[in-house]
Amino acid sequence: MKNDDMIWGFMIQLGHNMWKEAPLYGEPTPETRDNYAQPYNRTDVKVWNEVTEYVAKKGANLLLIDLGEGLAYPSHPELAVKGSWSPERMKEEIARLKKLGLEAIPKLNFSACHDAWLKDYSHMVSTPEYYKVCADVIHDVCEIFCKPRFFHLGWDEERSRAQKSRRYLVERKGDLWWHDFLFTVREVEKQGVRPWIWSDKIWLAPEEFRKRMPKSVMQSPWHYDRFLHFVRNTEEMLKLDWPEPWAGALAFKEIDEAGYDAIPCGSTWSKPWNMEAAVRFSKKHLDHSRIKGFLMAPWTRTYRPQDVTKNRDAADRLAEAKAAWSDDREDLVVYGSVAKCIDAAIEAREKEGREPVIVTPDAKPAALAPEMDFKIRDALLDIRWGETLAKDGVGKDGDATVLRTESGKTICCVTFRDLRACHASSKPVTMQVIAHRGIWDKEVPQNTVESIKRAYEAGATWVETDFHHTKAGQMVCIHAEKELASYTGCSKRIVDLTPEDIETLNLGKRDRLKKPYRIPLLDQVLAVVPSAGVLQAEIKGYSPQYADIFDKAVKSAGLTENNIVISSFQYDALKDFRGRYPKYRTVWLVSLPKKEKFDAGRYIAKCNEAGFDVFCPGCSSAQRAMTQADAEAVRTAGLEFRMWGVNSQADMACAKALGVKGFTTNHWHKAFDWANAIGGIDLRK
Repeated sequence: MKNDDMIWGFMIQLGHNMWKEAPLYGEPTPETRDNYAQPYNRTDVKVWNEVTEYVAKKGANLLLIDLGEGLAYPSHPELAVKGSWSPERMKEEIARLKKLGLEAIPKLNFSACHDAWLKDYSHMVSTPEYYKVCADVIHDVCEIFCKPRFFHLGWDEERSRAQKSRRYLVERKGDLWWHDFLFTVREVEKQGVRPWIWSDKIWLAPEEFRKRMPKSVMQSPWHYDRFLHFVRNTEEMLKLDWPEPWAGALAFKEIDEAGYDAIPCGSTWSKPWNMEAAVRFSKKHLDHSRIKGFLMAPWTRTYRPQDVTKNRDAADRLAEAKAAWSDDREDLVVYGSVAKCIDAAIEAREKEGREPVIVTPDAKPAALAPEMDFKIRDALLDIRWGETLAKDGVGKDGDATVLRTESGKTICCVTFRDLRACHASSKPVTMQVIAHRGIWDKEVPQNTVESIKRAYEAGATWVETDFHHTKAGQMVCIHAEKELASYTGCSKRIVDLTPEDIETLNLGKRDRLKKPYRIPLLDQVLAVVPSAGVLQAEIKGYSPQYADIFDKAVKSAGLTENNIVISSFQYDALKDFRGRYPKYRTVWLVSLPKKEKFDAGRYIAKCNEAGFDVFCPGCSSAQRAMTQADAEAVRTAGLEFRMWGVNSQADMACAKALGVKGFTTNHWHKAFDWANAIGGIDLRK
């Protein structure tokens, strides 16, 4: 299909009351106001005009206008807010957009997840009053837009778990969802307009979707991340608040195979290159006769100065995607072989002691091996479509591998470490992700009962924490004196903390948190470990009584050795604990020397001497010192091989390459994004 015949759509927000109801008391804080409904229209006309003019300039031909409270509906004036555009004002705007070359298409959202714009009617779902207002508003919009070609009805993300931060939760199930959805479809079709929706329903109910979804409804499967999952796994999808990270890409293919017309949707929401990736994927895998165009949904507001920049960036990305639809560039062909590139990188790295700039040799062009294409490509997408390269083709930081197409165009830029990992590990690996000190941020300090509980509630099976035995006989959970001083302002040694200190010191002092956070005692931590959970307790301040106190507390909490793993950098302390209580699994944490060559035999012998179960080096030192042969030697010796400090995508790529069984991370949620980005990783919660 030629670009001239394609829809290149851009979604813009006129209304902003789509997500949360107005707060019960007073105004929301500046940090939260964006998601709360307001009694006034927030759109700034100057921002709106600048964005729409730029969108038209960059080649878009359709503007999908998210209306909400931004438009005053003649049949229901009670839905308006201060500053809502009148029908006459909207008609003038539609005419202006037409002169710019933009077809104006209306969008509302009747999903219970995004209907705060309906005010009190959002609490009347599936009642006669609700049906009447829906029908009236649809009729009003069709009249104001002079019977547009499409009417987008929304209908995405209606899951109660996606509304967990709200006061009022609604989720229509089964026939009721279909009844209400088809009601809005019929009301649009009565006006001679084609309904258009987000295609979320196919994620969790594919067979039901095929049986009940009318072919007259234009579909927008949307995916804002990588295109990694193409095998249906409904069990995994059900675990997510909404399953887009898992099912988004899958829906592109399933919608196409079911024979629906579609306008696939991408976004700059989480990945700047996503729009081009969506177009290239659709171009390669979908039936072009059913692709009616593409939609960019930046989900950016229109009332702040920064909104201009964000919307302009999204328009630029749409222009790049439009060019990608018609170009013939092959983005998997490189000069020379990946192996040669890696060898050159290794050689230069050894000589210079750093990760150098490497350009593939000017040899005969060769396609990547079929079994590597997908993994290599998706590992590189972030930088290929997410970073601007310097004129000389070198990455911003100068430490990158640059691959070029046969025509000489730079197609990707990635660190040597990432490329080596993708090349070296073609088999899928399974890794256990361990929440290091819980799930913490500026709102909840690390190593607190709250951060630990937060991790288990998020779905983590494993949580790692640190324990010291004080002179007063208490077992406390905190990492080291550095954290004690930083978070609480206390300059004492942890071993010298008194019971009064434990009760009064506030870990929220540094970040001026309203709620006080106390240093937890061992029994308080154990009390929040679920029956199926695992606590990895790191020995810090060891004492002769440490092991006995710990074992007694585990029993008192009703837990067993299956719930506890003991770890430490202190070889002798860990060995002593193991000797006293061999029923607990033990993890030896190590930081490998910077200058010495890794001696696998020596570390294996020490583990065997002490009876340890797991060898766990730090990620940064392991990727510097260890080879795959070293990792295999550890496993062959009967030891489980893990890593600590996997805190970036590059770290995870190294963990995959070395085949670790599990790892600790400060960024539990991000770990799943990294795994998807790299591919070939089954990350276990």
